[in-house]
Amino acid sequence: MGRPQVHIRLSEQQKARWQGYVDDSPEYDTLTELIRRSVERTIAVEGDSDDATPRVQGDNQPSSERLDILDERTSRILTRLDSIEDTVSDAANAMYESQTAGRFVNLELYEYIPTDRDNSATIEDIFRKQRDELGMTKEKVEDSLGVLAQMVDTVSSHREGGSICYYKED
Repeated sequence: MGRPQVHIRLSEQQKARWQGYVDDSPEYDTLTELIRRSVERTIAVEGDSDDATPRVQGDNQPSSERLDILDERTSRILTRLDSIEDTVSDAANAMYESQTAGRFVNLELYEYIPTDRDNSATIEDIFRKQRDELGMTKEKVEDSLGVLAQMVDTVSSHREGGSICYYKED
């Protein structure tokens, strides 16, 4: 014998509204599921239990206890996420260091690279601009610009009249 059934009467407009809700909701797959869960939620809230604390269907724990459990699990996930971020950061730093091993890179030089290709500057131009503040030698400027052009997506270079010119795209 099949499961017991309950029949309800409602207007076409009400049924269409309920069905539209089901169609738009990721929480419900069928109209029957919407009705069943709504009735269970109403009973849990309005007093089929001693403490009137809403419960999730099939769960005997009050919602406040469930929230505590979810909060604890969320904290553990965040701790793991922090650990993963640290690992990725360490790996990126190790990769950067291995690719630039033996090469000098001063990231402050980035601020002296002109913006957009039309304003690009030669190594000599950038060397002169930074000299008073950073005090880098021309060789260090050249090496740093080469590494920045390889490692930083926004730094580009092109040849202009026999010279390499650098610029950044913001």
